[in-house]
Amino acid sequence: MINVLAHRGSAAASGIHGLTSALIAITGLLVLRETRTVANDRRPLTASVG
Repeated sequence: MINVLAHRGSAAASGIHGLTSALIAITGLLVLRETRTVANDRRPLTASVG
């Protein structure tokens, strides 16, 4: 995308590359969210002493 923007690419090319990068970012955030949830679920349970 940097190459397209640096060389004054067409609006369609910029739009497609922008959409692709947005989808990759959203996918990355969803993966991070899922792995955080799985990590929290695997935490061992501790008994409260009281």
